Amino acid sequence: MKNAYFDDDDLSVMKSSSQLHIVSSFISEIQPIKPDKKYRTWINHNSAPHQHKEMMLVLSGTGYFTLNGLTYPCSPGTFFLIDSNEPHDFYYPPFFDNFRHLWIRIVNQTILTGTPYQKMNGTAGNARTFNYTFNEYNPAGRLLINAWDELARNTSADPEFKLLYVKHAASGLLLELCRAGYELSSGAPRTEEHHKSVINAIAGHIKETGGKNLDIDKLAHIAGYSKFHFARMFKSVTGLSVLNFINLSRMDKFKELSAAGLNKKQISEELGFSCPAAFSRWLKGNTSN
Repeated sequence: MKNAYFDDDDLSVMKSSSQLHIVSSFISEIQPIKPDKKYRTWINHNSAPHQHKEMMLVLSGTGYFTLNGLTYPCSPGTFFLIDSNEPHDFYYPPFFDNFRHLWIRIVNQTILTGTPYQKMNGTAGNARTFNYTFNEYNPAGRLLINAWDELARNTSADPEFKLLYVKHAASGLLLELCRAGYELSSGAPRTEEHHKSVINAIAGHIKETGGKNLDIDKLAHIAGYSKFHFARMFKSVTGLSVLNFINLSRMDKFKELSAAGLNKKQISEELGFSCPAAFSRWLKGNTSN
């Protein structure tokens, strides 16, 4: 039976827990290495953190990936758990080729995933496209989020137990995604319910962070949509443009932080402004009416 999301090579990795090799800041099956000079030069200028959690599964190809300052070799089955605010590779080096990676994002307790990113013979793209959402009540998604949060905090837990627990949770999530692909025919349309689930997760993330370091390009990337489609769906679901929603959320966060006793310099940093002067200009422009 054909899978609407993945080909046979993808499935051979995703359906085998023995092929998964977990890499994270709190537990890792793979030792960091010193990469070649070309990659080291690139990563010095192409590493960045963000406020949501991410996961990346290598489906095919080899290479490097740097997480929190440590570089690891990549091969099929390597599964990275990237915690919030941990710096990691920002996109891909232009000299990396012939690989396929599945990215999974956790945004406001909702897990978003979609078409694996691939580059083959110098060309990026994929004939199969999909978006899939694990909502906050999905058992597989819930187990992985809980296991990750619990084990990252528990410094006294047995390392072997940690590894088995998180690998079990990750395998369950991947199998659930495979199951969804088997249930759909190729090219099945995205549903209105799916769109709402994605946009509501993004909106919750904006509110939670106060829009810190977020713009329409980053948010569309997280959602797995084009910039135009994301902007249209966001306004359809929330009734506001992305910029207006960010500004309102930022204002709410400003009031919350101000009530907590933070001064303007501290609030400016919390909201991600480049300097207190930029924050003051924004504040004046949004409280002048």
